[in-house]
Amino acid sequence: MWCKELCPIGAMNGLFAKLSVTEIRSRSGLCAAAACGRPCFKGREDTETHTHLPGCPMNSYPGAHIDNHDCVMCGNCLRSCAGGSAQWRLRPPAADLWGDHSASWHEISLMYVLLGAVLLHRLPELCDELGLPADYLLTTQGPHLALSALLLAAPGAAAWTWNKAGTAITNHLKSRAATAAADPTTALLAGPTPSSTTTAVTAETAASAEVPYLKLAYPMLPLVWA
Repeated sequence: MWCKELCPIGAMNGLFAKLSVTEIRSRSGLCAAAACGRPCFKGREDTETHTHLPGCPMNSYPGAHIDNHDCVMCGNCLRSCAGGSAQWRLRPPAADLWGDHSASWHEISLMYVLLGAVLLHRLPELCDELGLPADYLLTTQGPHLALSALLLAAPGAAAWTWNKAGTAITNHLKSRAATAAADPTTALLAGPTPSSTTTAVTAETAASAEVPYLKLAYPMLPLVWA
């Protein structure tokens, strides 16, 4: 419970595990056919050595894994699975971030806080570079806390502002293009314009194809890890 749900270091490890080049997965078809009772999850007694083989310490079933977030690569499931369904295998780097990735705000928030922690660690150097009174900012509690909070929030705020600005500029350019297409003079020079139905379908397709910020933020993860 602590490592999986509450520990901040566990959350950080789970976040960076998505960049791993290895994974442990089980073959769901084989598990369903064997009806083994999931010893990879619960553990089992080894009849040959008369020892207990523990299950997953994260209380996670390998057959339900969609990414590496809840796997610590301990190998317990590999030893306790009698049918050989659980497998350790190689994969392309950051494979969890491809395709139908499950994005979450708490992971994005943690990622930006970690990036802000790098800036906070370099606070004395930043004060020297920017010509700020380091002695006052680092030894006075109030200003030190305020500056620390600012540095922790800065990466996330900057990325969110950049995304909003880019979205606003894109929408403005689309609006200008739509206005120009509706102008009779422009339409006469440019030739026939698409019908209103075609325009509506195109706008709907573009809106559905727009990637939400929650997914766009994940490519920053390798930078934070580095």
